[in-house]
Amino acid sequence: MKKNKKGQSAIIAMSVGVIILAIILGVIFNFITTEATTISSVPNETITFTSATVAGIQVLANDDLASFDALTNITGENILTTVGCNVTLSTGTIGCNATGSTTGFAEYTFFPDGYITSAPTRTLMNLVPVLAALAVLLFVFAFVAMKGK
Repeated sequence: MKKNKKGQSAIIAMSVGVIILAIILGVIFNFITTEATTISSVPNETITFTSATVAGIQVLANDDLASFDALTNITGENILTTVGCNVTLSTGTIGCNATGSTTGFAEYTFFPDGYITSAPTRTLMNLVPVLAALAVLLFVFAFVAMKGK
């Protein structure tokens, strides 16, 4: 039986290409799904108020907040509820009355840039790597079937 060197080298090249493609796609899809579907948390952001006795508005480092959990002053008192602070989740701004301290600590979660807010879209985003893997497998099977003829 005569060996087909040309066909064997094509199959080896295809196998190497598929392995490299799987590694590259794995890294890309991991990055995309992590960035697009994960909410980030900030446990202790320092905020500097202009005065301890005068109302003021401060802007957090991140906007588009998912939740705002706590705002404490330097003594650990939760000033979010005791002094009447208002937090705007969409812009990340805090408006407070007299805080009793010029330093505050905010604890919140936020949607990072690129986060997909739609739940069905996030689900579909998780299916894209599976569909890409199926497409690669279909291509390999078609390639092998064509070489076999």
